[in-house]
Amino acid sequence: MFGIFILALNSCKDDTPTSLPYTPPDNSNQNLQIGAMKFDDQTSNKIVSTTSSSVSFSSSVPVTSGTVIIANPNSKIPKGMLRKVLSVSSDGKNISTRMASLDEAFKKGEVKFSILPSQLKKVVQEGVFEKTNSPNSKTYNLNYTIYDVDGNSATSDDQLKLTGQFKLDGSISGEVSFPPFKIISNFSFSNELDLNLVATGTLRYSTEKTLFIAGGTPVVVGGIILTPEVSFKFKPEVEIYGEAETGINDKITLNSSITYYSGWNKNVELKNVFLAKPVEVSLNGKIKGTLIVELALYFYESIGPGVTLSPYLEMEADVHKSPWWSLYAGAEGNFVVNTRGIASVLSDYSTSLLDTKKLIAQADSAPVNKAPYGMIVVTPAVGITTETNVQFSNLSSVDDITPQSKLVGRWDFESDGLWDIDYSPLGLFSHKYSSLGTYTVKMEVKDEGGLTNVFTKTVNVSQASQNHNPVFDYSKFVPLNFSKDFDKVNQTVSWFASDPDGDPLTYDLSIGENISSPEIFSNLINPYFNFVSHFYPGKKIYWRVKAKDNKGGSMESSLYNFTVKSDGTDKMLILQPDSTEGEDAEVKYFRYDSGFESFQGVPDGDSIRIVCDIYNFGQSITKREALLKFNISQISQNSNIKSAKLNLWGFGVINYSSLIPKISLVKLTGSWNENTVTWTNKPSYVQLLEKELVYEGEPSWYEFDVTSTIQNWVNGETNYGFGLRTEENTVSAWIYSSDYPESSK
Repeated sequence: MFGIFILALNSCKDDTPTSLPYTPPDNSNQNLQIGAMKFDDQTSNKIVSTTSSSVSFSSSVPVTSGTVIIANPNSKIPKGMLRKVLSVSSDGKNISTRMASLDEAFKKGEVKFSILPSQLKKVVQEGVFEKTNSPNSKTYNLNYTIYDVDGNSATSDDQLKLTGQFKLDGSISGEVSFPPFKIISNFSFSNELDLNLVATGTLRYSTEKTLFIAGGTPVVVGGIILTPEVSFKFKPEVEIYGEAETGINDKITLNSSITYYSGWNKNVELKNVFLAKPVEVSLNGKIKGTLIVELALYFYESIGPGVTLSPYLEMEADVHKSPWWSLYAGAEGNFVVNTRGIASVLSDYSTSLLDTKKLIAQADSAPVNKAPYGMIVVTPAVGITTETNVQFSNLSSVDDITPQSKLVGRWDFESDGLWDIDYSPLGLFSHKYSSLGTYTVKMEVKDEGGLTNVFTKTVNVSQASQNHNPVFDYSKFVPLNFSKDFDKVNQTVSWFASDPDGDPLTYDLSIGENISSPEIFSNLINPYFNFVSHFYPGKKIYWRVKAKDNKGGSMESSLYNFTVKSDGTDKMLILQPDSTEGEDAEVKYFRYDSGFESFQGVPDGDSIRIVCDIYNFGQSITKREALLKFNISQISQNSNIKSAKLNLWGFGVINYSSLIPKISLVKLTGSWNENTVTWTNKPSYVQLLEKELVYEGEPSWYEFDVTSTIQNWVNGETNYGFGLRTEENTVSAWIYSSDYPESSK
């Protein structure tokens, strides 16, 4: 039997269970409610994918609406599963569900737990370094770039960085029993935070970003699956002009409990101590960083008791206020007990632990006035002639204290020591040169305190008749280089180019997934291109532009790339046709010692052979090849195929050459019919790849990666199917076909 497994946007795996770093707990002797069903490992391993409201299987499962499913952890459901079935698809492979509670699955239960940080799995992630100090303690060191304007880590003047460490020391313990319901949750922690936040450049940024999640090893307590988990998130809110570096040290001691005996009660003992770190800031801005630490215990997939701690620092700087900067520290904390996974009759419970904010440091003196910073921008940057009206800008000049609107500048365009324009507000200034040559343009900027700074720029003036190549302004390219999660709704790339001579421009755009063989769109009039049908979710796209003037001048841009945002529609498709749907055939050629030849086709056998035997006696020759085809019409055209595997069930044997047998997978390039195809009318082919068939004493699965071929077919290339063949005198192989009576093979 053969099958093909196709997965769009995700890796492909079959039903074979993946080994886990722990032994799944044995809860087979639980007292189940009527209508509850515990999956055995074979059924659990049929799970292909899950969402919070659905489960998909590789084959039909024996459940009905109202069934409560209980399953041990495996690679597909690392926390196990406790779900109530709402509906079942007609083929029994897809079910809609909701999370079920313990009392819906079990008649009674008693769960006593104690969770330590050492039970959390080690975090292996860039920017996070973990250290286990003791069973009760772990330290997470952070060195994380939260935001980078240009996506280039080598340029550090446009970044927001988080460094420091968080020490987690303590435990979660308690008890859940029913009926009647009793819940005890004890939280005992002593956490230390040492946090540094560095912002450089002009940044306006606000988001909530998950740094990492440390999941725990599932444990079985009282026949119920529990899994601890801690997540670290960071929420920056930044508007900074210049540079800022600040930090805090925070120690939070928590010894508290939540209990339920016919009603909720809490007992909170909490201490919180802030210590400030030195502040370095220039210019103005606001910066706030909140570290959100969530510790929780899961009952199967549903979060149970948990605590959220959110220490933060907040700094405001304004050189026109006194004090001109202030640093605040705060912390928020909440207890949460989500009862959905525990009891169907209880409501969720949450309560605030703390909500505090205090001033911990501020400037003790006025900011020291420094000379302003300036920059000269020349347009056009090259190709200036005696006919060019050159534009000069000093609008990027800034100062620590003086507002930009109060800064003034003066200009020397001709490099003669004379000021062509005296002190005036920042702006755009035009100048035309009368002579060829190289000029050192000088601009002096002055603040309200009288401090000045001088900046220069070299300008080359050449013959007006010379044609100059177009130039690009990369700051106006959209999307920016290395952009992640480019929204496919806005499927347009755009760029900006200008011609120093003012000539009209056209563009050649090269764009695609393959750097070496992109699609090329020539002589575009507009500096943008809508690429809707080609932007596939999750794909990395490479692109570059060639700008051309009407005098033969041209310039090619740098190679840019971006990644298209995934649309969340990942799907896996398994094609394993039966005798009705399957298209497969064996074609045969025989030549006997007498010279008689036979050309045949076998459409309905339960196996197909791949043979090329040249016997060591006489002139007899036997050749057999296999043809097979899958109907992939249910895959939408232009879908992104991330993985596609062809799996063959059969075996190969060593032939007369005593070599390890090999078979070749080929792509057929012509049409055929399994009922009429023979050796003489079989279609031509293109070689794809070759695989050794080591005989293991019994039939085995053999896998071929056919991702690129399937991608080409869903992109519009005609699907004529695959062929299996071999070279002379090396192999005799049997592959079980769709007519084989055992459906699982």
